[in-house]
Amino acid sequence: MADELRLWLIGADAVRDFFAAPPELAERLREITATVVPASRRSEGWRSKIGPLMRHSGPGVIQPGVPNLVDGEAMMTGRFVAADRLGVSWIILRAWLDALAAAHTTIPLPADKLDSLEFDLVRAEVPTRVSIRHLWGRGLDMPLRPDGNMSFGYMDAASLTQLVDTWTTALPDLEADTVTFATPLLEFLAGFTGTEEPPAAGMVAWWTAR
Repeated sequence: MADELRLWLIGADAVRDFFAAPPELAERLREITATVVPASRRSEGWRSKIGPLMRHSGPGVIQPGVPNLVDGEAMMTGRFVAADRLGVSWIILRAWLDALAAAHTTIPLPADKLDSLEFDLVRAEVPTRVSIRHLWGRGLDMPLRPDGNMSFGYMDAASLTQLVDTWTTALPDLEADTVTFATPLLEFLAGFTGTEEPPAAGMVAWWTAR
């Protein structure tokens, strides 16, 4: 997996709702989950109605590394996710975010350049509260735990507006690598900040590194 930053314009509360989903939202999440579950597993969806006792009943119901409708049910009801199902659960969460966020994008962010990018922003007088690491600096307090070398969190709408203002002002003074990273981020946010009421209550960020 490449070092990359995935961004979704969606509020933190909306993401938390995934893990205690009311009926209408739960039905939508089931529909989205089905799009990442292999066709051969979808016919077993009835098992998810029975609960965690069925997770180990019968051969082949749960396959390592393969998303299952049962995984989606466990997540949307806030149940504990075992370590061996974390990877597929994050696949499902990504599908939920892709489908329900106002917009989403992916930007390369190499781990070996993160410190130099942050330093360059500070040198250009960008406040630390809107630094790169602060994109995911606030945890969502959700049941799903990180899996591997990854960071996941959110930035609120007011901070996003400040980020766009300060990073845009700083662009002429930034090094080429920083401009290469900052430009697609600013373009992504350009249509969703600077208004009285941004359509998203904030942004969720997921950074993964090899």
